[in-house]
Amino acid sequence: MVDELLDIDSHEDKSSPVIKTLEGSSSPQNNELITSRFLELIKELQKEGIDYQLTGPFSAYLKYDKDFADTFASIQIHLNEKDMERFKKICQEISLDVKDRRLSSPKIIKDGVSLGDEAVLVYYGTELFLEVFCFERLVDGTIISKDYYHDDENNPRARESIFSSKLAKEVFGRDSILYFGYLIPIVSWEYLYLMKDGNQNFLDFIETKVDQRKISNIRSLLKTDKVVQFVMVDELPESSQINSNLMENDNSKISQMLLDSTREFSETENLEFLKTKQLRKIDENYERGAITRYAVVVVFLCLLILILIGLILTKLFL
Repeated sequence: MVDELLDIDSHEDKSSPVIKTLEGSSSPQNNELITSRFLELIKELQKEGIDYQLTGPFSAYLKYDKDFADTFASIQIHLNEKDMERFKKICQEISLDVKDRRLSSPKIIKDGVSLGDEAVLVYYGTELFLEVFCFERLVDGTIISKDYYHDDENNPRARESIFSSKLAKEVFGRDSILYFGYLIPIVSWEYLYLMKDGNQNFLDFIETKVDQRKISNIRSLLKTDKVVQFVMVDELPESSQINSNLMENDNSKISQMLLDSTREFSETENLEFLKTKQLRKIDENYERGAITRYAVVVVFLCLLILILIGLILTKLFL
């Protein structure tokens, strides 16, 4: 059930799930060890075609190395939930331990801000290695970024940030880093800078690297092409068997609605369509009621027309 659906711009989203510092995280590890583990993981993710993006300070470290001499307690990535089972298998094969608590997230939402550890964490032994931010990719390119938490009754919930396909392309699909022969997709630094996501050292560093035209474009799109909703979590998305980027492998209800549409939608119309349908949470009783109300209105108008025709005929022949 959707509790709330609202428009949101870059000034209102005070706790974007793209990148946060883990509370109670371990002390910074040796960057060379983290990098070697990361390359081992990336090699397998790339080979399996996993849908992911690197985000945050570590992306700056990979690109600029000594120019951004920061230390890291962990790395942050975005991961398509439909690839979660394959991701877990890969991690297991390289001695990484995935803790998946999406249905029992330790997080809470207080005054619009997320508090607590991420729902999906990856450990190397006892050391935190990865923080995983989950998302879904719909068939038209729309991205639903998810922040799992629990409410006062301990029910599993998620704050879903929905990026239209046009905005998603700017934020998640434009930028990458070539590192040791691997083209690693990253979340746009312009978006992270706008949302003030990341530590101050990172934000100060990328301020000199961001493209002001991209910032202006993303800022404008955030006003029209992003919405947020808070939902109960009844089930997790099904895993893909082949490639989650292909339309044929996305059988979510909202994707089927998009595929079954009888006309093409523009980018913004797509978002309006999603908002109207409240994404995947369709109230069929409401739709049936709407059809019934429409039928009543049509009948009433037909009767009104017949009465007017009768009055006109009466005046003509009397």
